[in-house]
Amino acid sequence: MPDLARDEATAMLADAVSLWRLSPGTANEVIDAAAQCLVADVDSPTLRELAGASPRDSPFVLKPLIEGTLHELGMLDMLSVDAQRGALGAVLRRFERNEFSAREVVRWAHSNVGHDGDARCQVFVDLDDMYGCVDYSEFGTEDLDRWTAEEAKAFLEGRPSPGRTTVWRTPPSPTAVICSPMRWRRRFEVRISPSGRTLSPRSWNELWGSLPELGVPWRNVSFESNRVRDQVLKAWGKPPGAPAS
Repeated sequence: MPDLARDEATAMLADAVSLWRLSPGTANEVIDAAAQCLVADVDSPTLRELAGASPRDSPFVLKPLIEGTLHELGMLDMLSVDAQRGALGAVLRRFERNEFSAREVVRWAHSNVGHDGDARCQVFVDLDDMYGCVDYSEFGTEDLDRWTAEEAKAFLEGRPSPGRTTVWRTPPSPTAVICSPMRWRRRFEVRISPSGRTLSPRSWNELWGSLPELGVPWRNVSFESNRVRDQVLKAWGKPPGAPAS
């Protein structure tokens, strides 16, 4: 049997064990993977016992068989990996083999890791939230599918997250909208989002002086309509510091 087949069989066993560590009540895949190892000429005394075990056996029976098999095959180091990270890695490898869709991967992460789980896994939990609000967001399903694939590749290669969920975790910058003129001469109502505050400046200097305290960049100032824009420019003139265009 080629070494490649044996390597693939032990890799499948490692992934099955990683998933079992997160859900010890389900050992079917571990037992099936042990049997596939025997077919691929991977052998050890405890591996044979594991391949012949029943998934209905008590975890107290199966756990020593699994740990003994890993010891005999020189795979015991995998137990030092965080259980959530190990299981997620197994799921991501299945994703790369097209056994999982991007949506299924992040849904699995949300269900099995959750927002209180391992920090490195959180990007996939966040991506599930992002899929849930895609209908009213600036990103689409195709973006999320691509970002999930990029995050999966980085995770499996041991690289830092590309930060694809930054758009989700970082709150939008506050904005200011200049609305209709008020009864007082030269004053206009300015609405700040998301705080809901309102201002009533009577010049660009007054408005500009209020923005730093509210955390609003001057580039985030807009007009409610073209009509209001014309009224403001007539009353206040051209805004200082604004782009030439």
